[in-house]
Amino acid sequence: MVKLIHTADLHIGKSRTLPDYLERQEIMLDGIYKVAEARGTKLVLMAGDIFESKNIKWEEQQLFMEKLFEYDAKGFFTVLCNGNHDELATGVSHMWLPAMVQKAGGLNNTYVIDTEPQVIRLPEVEIAVIPVVNNNMTTGELEDEVSRLHRDLHPTKPFVVMLHATITGSNTDIGYSITGGPRIPDLHFVDYWAVGDIHRSQEIGHNAWYSGSPIQHNFGDAQPKGVLVVAVEKDETPTTELVELEGIKPLVTITEKPDEWPTDCYIRYIGPMEGIMDLPDNVIKTEGVAPEAAEEGEEEGPVQMEFSDSLTEGLTDFLHTKGIAAELQEEGVLWVTEKYVK
Repeated sequence: MVKLIHTADLHIGKSRTLPDYLERQEIMLDGIYKVAEARGTKLVLMAGDIFESKNIKWEEQQLFMEKLFEYDAKGFFTVLCNGNHDELATGVSHMWLPAMVQKAGGLNNTYVIDTEPQVIRLPEVEIAVIPVVNNNMTTGELEDEVSRLHRDLHPTKPFVVMLHATITGSNTDIGYSITGGPRIPDLHFVDYWAVGDIHRSQEIGHNAWYSGSPIQHNFGDAQPKGVLVVAVEKDETPTTELVELEGIKPLVTITEKPDEWPTDCYIRYIGPMEGIMDLPDNVIKTEGVAPEAAEEGEEEGPVQMEFSDSLTEGLTDFLHTKGIAAELQEEGVLWVTEKYVK
């Protein structure tokens, strides 16, 4: 039996609106390996979308590289591939830096797959890694690719497939049912499919799971979040357990003024503003319409509050499910934000 950690969709650089976003993402990275150590495994799979977009900051790339070096030196085996959000240009992703360091011998236990699919052969398990899958790939083409990678492998070792793909039949946190992309082929020789892309942890086929994102990146990401602890055996059904990371403040939406505001979280308040003179510091977003103080002889009218993530998160998810490239998703969201979001 082989135990591993399955995670994806770290989206480093996404939560910049949070006061402690970089510290939060450092806690996330440390937390992934803490779960691995607590559950007795040194193997961590990161199935793409390590970064949020091509416009990451140097300190975000530096944070990720420092953690790779730290846990590589501690003997953890990390296998990672690029996702659609990691792409810088056609054929180039943010994985270029860890890939270059790995090839130069700077990372001894870290495997970076950023171009063509390949198989990682470890002592107890073999892992076929397929970087970001185009939504136009058919189920048959995915089956052919995995079958090709499986040829000539060890007959008694568990065989795991890690990929970043939008899988038809899966569901997002905000309720979209995915209709684009392939389905998971029913291949008897695949003991576990470790898939990244959709932020909701869910089973998506025979022996196949989305891990979901390890933490909430915005208020559209629903709880629970965490990493999957997976136990894999050859020709057996894998077991999975979602384990939440410690030390991460949840993102909570409140629709009515509470008697007492919760403190150990960040809050988005969507509700009436009457009688609210001051909001706690941890209320970082407000949305909605509040009655305007009417002048004598005038009717009450709406006051435009701050519209934050709801519109743009939904639009991003929708464009993604339709197979729109990440760069075009960003352009579309930017246009909507400039035109409609105040």
